[in-house]
Amino acid sequence: MYKFGTRSIERLKGVNPDMVKCLEMALAISKCDMTIPWMGGLRSSEDQKSIFEKGNSKCDGYSKKSYHQSGNAADCIPVVGGYSNDKDFRHFAGCMFHVWQKLLKSGEVNGLLEWGGHWQNFIDLPHWQIRL
Repeated sequence: MYKFGTRSIERLKGVNPDMVKCLEMALAISKCDMTIPWMGGLRSSEDQKSIFEKGNSKCDGYSKKSYHQSGNAADCIPVVGGYSNDKDFRHFAGCMFHVWQKLLKSGEVNGLLEWGGHWQNFIDLPHWQIRL
């Protein structure tokens, strides 16, 4: 199984272990490498507010909290040949949903996996979250 590099593991500290497991397993069957961007894992209210103020989130961290603040979200960017595009995100999404369904059936995870690439009003391709 693929293991994240040190930098990505540090960025996933505090993220729901079910999410990390799914990411690792999806990466193992994907054609992609992956990077976890800075603040792509657990976030404080102040971190979330900063991202909101830059227009990169609809959640301000206080009155509307992000799944990142509970550890139930992670951002990941699939990379092929040093680059990433919509096709790579869609490919990786297929891997993620395949793995999540397998883990759900075996009782290893709980909740609904959502991808920001499926949202209507604010497309967020790197974003994954677990609704418990």
